[in-house]
Amino acid sequence: MKNLNITFISYDIDSVTKKLKVKKKEINKLFLKATDLNKTEDIKTLIEEGADVNVVDENGKTALYWASLLGYSEIVKILKEAGAK
Repeated sequence: MKNLNITFISYDIDSVTKKLKVKKKEINKLFLKATDLNKTEDIKTLIEEGADVNVVDENGKTALYWASLLGYSEIVKILKEAGAK
C-alpha cells in the first residue's frame, strides 16, 4: 500500500474549495446583475451553473424582489420555478 501525503491532499482540497467559493460568489454577482438588466437567458444559464436564487444584494434584497418590483414577469416566473422565495 502506498503512503499518501495527507498534507498535500488537504491543501489541494482547501485550494479547490476556495476556488469554488470564489466562483460561486462571482456567479451570484452576475446573477443579480442579469436580473437588474432583465437578461432572461443569462439568468437561466447562471441558475444552471449554480447561482443561488435566494442570494441577497448589498441592500438585503433578492433577485425575485427586484424582478417583481421592476415588472420582469418572465424572470419572476423563472425564479419561482427555480425555488426563489
